[in-house]
Amino acid sequence: MMLVAIVLAVFYPGIFGEFCSSDDIPMVSSLLNMNDWSLKSLFVPKSGGGLYYRPLLYVTFIVDRFAWFLSSSFMHLENILFHLVNSLLVYFLTRALLPEDKKDDSYLPLIASLCFGLHPITTEPANWISARPDLMAGTFVLISACCLVTYKACHKKRLLIASLIAFLMAMLCKEVALAFVIGAGFILFSRNEPYSPPSIHASHLKKLMTFFLIFSLFVGTVLAFIFLRSLAFTNNSSKIARTLTFIFNDPDYSLLFCLRSLGFYVKKIFYPFPLNFTIIDIDPLYEIVAVPVILATVYAGLKRSVVSAVYLSGIFLITPSFLIAFNQIAWTPYAERYIYIATAFVIVSVVVSAAPLLGRIKSKTCVFVGIACLLITMTVATFQRNLIWQSNVKLFKDTVEKSPGFNKAWNEYGVALAKKGDIEGAKAQFRKAASLYSFEYDDVSRLNLAFLKLKEGDEEGAVKGYLKVVEESKGNSSAAYRYLVSYYETKHRDARSDAEKFQTLEKLVKYNDKLYALTKEPFILYNNGRHLMFAGNKPQALEYLRRAYNVFPDGDEYKGYAQKLVSRLEKE
Repeated sequence: MMLVAIVLAVFYPGIFGEFCSSDDIPMVSSLLNMNDWSLKSLFVPKSGGGLYYRPLLYVTFIVDRFAWFLSSSFMHLENILFHLVNSLLVYFLTRALLPEDKKDDSYLPLIASLCFGLHPITTEPANWISARPDLMAGTFVLISACCLVTYKACHKKRLLIASLIAFLMAMLCKEVALAFVIGAGFILFSRNEPYSPPSIHASHLKKLMTFFLIFSLFVGTVLAFIFLRSLAFTNNSSKIARTLTFIFNDPDYSLLFCLRSLGFYVKKIFYPFPLNFTIIDIDPLYEIVAVPVILATVYAGLKRSVVSAVYLSGIFLITPSFLIAFNQIAWTPYAERYIYIATAFVIVSVVVSAAPLLGRIKSKTCVFVGIACLLITMTVATFQRNLIWQSNVKLFKDTVEKSPGFNKAWNEYGVALAKKGDIEGAKAQFRKAASLYSFEYDDVSRLNLAFLKLKEGDEEGAVKGYLKVVEESKGNSSAAYRYLVSYYETKHRDARSDAEKFQTLEKLVKYNDKLYALTKEPFILYNNGRHLMFAGNKPQALEYLRRAYNVFPDGDEYKGYAQKLVSRLEKE
C-alpha cells in the first residue's frame, strides 16, 4: 500500500497532461475517424507491408475510443496504472528471488519496487500515451518472469503455462519483448549453487533434456508470434530492410555502434541524467563503458544463479534498441523508453545482489540514510519531470535546450507555441528548424511558416511559401500540394465571379494532378471529377471519374460513387 500511494502521488501530475504533439495527436485523430472495427481486423489486418504488429495495444486504444471517447485524463491514467502494476510486479519478482526464510521479513522487494517505480527514466513511457506498448509489454514480461522464477522453485506446470502465455501477450504488445526468450533460457538453465563443471551422468542428462524441452516451448512461442505477424503483414516494412542493409554493409562499425549503445543505456539505468525526449547522438566513449558491462554479463552467465539470469534478461532486453540506434526506424535513434523493461530487471538483480554487501556494514543507520537519500533524489527528479511532461511547450522547450541540433524538436516547439497563441514565438522556432542541417529536405517547418501566414491573412505570402517548398523539394513535397489544394478548394468555394471560379478551379485541378502523380491516391481523381462536373466541364469530369473508377479497389464505397457519376454524365 505504501508503494501504491507513493507511485501514484509522484505520477499524478501526468493525469492533467496534454496529448503530446509527437504521435499522440495523430493517433487520437485516426481513432476519432474510426467508424467500425473487429478483433479480426486488429489481429489479422492482412495489410501489404508493416512495421509494428501490436494488436493487444490497439485493443486498449479501442477501449479508450468507445469507453471514454479518448479523454486525455483517462488515457494518461491508464499509462500510470500500467506503470504502477509493473512496480508491484518488480516487488513480487524480487520476493520470488529471496530464500524462503527471508521472504516475509525482507525490505528488499520494497526497495527494488520503489527504485523502479520512482526511477526518472520511467517518466517518458508513463506520460507519453504513444509509449504505452513499453508499459504493456513490461507488464507481461514481468508476469512471465515471475511465473518462470517461481516455476524453478516448485515445478508447477500451470506456472510454466502462465509464463508462456504472458510471454506471447508481451510480444503482441511490443515486438522487442521477444528478446526475453534469451533471458528465459538463462533462468531455466540457472542454479543456486556455485558454478562447477557438470559431470555427465543420467540425472544431468535428464535435466539437460528437460531444459531443452522447456526452452523449445519459449522458442515455439516466438515462432507462433512470427506466424501471427506473417498473417497480418505479407512483407516487412522497408525500414527494417534499410537497417539490416546498413548493418551488413559495415559489420565492424555496426559492432562498435552496438557497444556504444549498450554502454549508454546501462549508464542511463544507473545515472539517467540529463533526461531528454529526443536523444539524437551519444559520445563514442560509451564504447569503453560497454567493456565492464560485457565482462559483468559474461560473469553472470558463468555464475548461473537465478539472480544473475534476471540481470542477463535485462541486458538482452536492451539489445532490440540497437536496431533503432541506426536511425532507420524511429524518429529518434535513442530514447529512455527503450530501456523501460530492461531497467526493471537490472534493478531487481542489483538490489538482491547488493543485499549481502550492505549487510556487512555495521551501521544500519548509514544504510537506511543512504537508501532514503537515493529514493528522495529519485522522487524529486521524477516529480519535476512529470511536471514538464504536462505541457507540450515545457516538454519541447526542454528538448530543444538539450538537443539543439534536432530540427523536428524545434518544429514541435513551434507548434506548441502556436497553439498557445504565441505566433511570433512559433515563427522563430520554425525558422530555426528550417535553418538546421538535415539529411532529408525538411518541408514541415517551412509549411508551418506558410500556414501561419495564411492564418494571419497573408494569403499571397502563404501561397508563395507553399510554392517555394514545391520548388526546393523539386516537386516531391506531397504535403505542399495538399496545402495548395486545400487553399484553392476554399477559394473556389468562396469565389464570387465566374472568372475567379475558373481561375481557382484551374489551379485546383493542376495541383491535384501533381499530388496524384506523387501519391497515386484514387480519391484525388474522384475529387477533380466532382469539381469539374459541378463547374459544367462534363467531358473532362467524365475522364477523371472513369480513371477514378478504374483505380479504386473493389469494395471501396467511392468506387460505387464514381460509377454512379459516370453513368449520370454518360446519360446527359
